[in-house]
Amino acid sequence: MADEFTPDERAALAPYFTNLDGPVFTLVNLPEVVKGALFARYSRSPKSLRRLFLDEFLTAGGLGEAAARGAAWRAGDAGVIPGGVEHEAWFPEDTEVVDVFAPPREDFLTGETPAYMKKG
Repeated sequence: MADEFTPDERAALAPYFTNLDGPVFTLVNLPEVVKGALFARYSRSPKSLRRLFLDEFLTAGGLGEAAARGAAWRAGDAGVIPGGVEHEAWFPEDTEVVDVFAPPREDFLTGETPAYMKKG
C-alpha cells in the first residue's frame, strides 16, 4: 500500500525524496549521519521510510536541528560517520554506547579523556 501524504507533508518531503508516490525513490539533500540514523530506525519500525522521516526527523520548519545532528538515537540504532566529520548524538534514555574506530584512535587508547573533549 502506497503512502498517502497531505499537501503540507508532500511539501515537507519534496526537498529530501525524489518520488513521493511510488515505492522507488532516492534520498537527497541529507547529511550522511541523518541517513544512517534514519535507516537504523527504519530497520525496526513498522512505518514506511517516508512516514518515519516525517514523524521523527522533520519539524515544522524542515529538517530539525536534532535530525541534522543525527537525531535522537535509541537502543539498537547504528550509524557510520566518516572521519573528520563533526558530529554528536543524543540518547533520550539510559544507553550503553559502543564506539568502534577504524583505524583505532590512539588518543582514546590511553584511557584518558582526550583534551578536545574536556570542558575548559
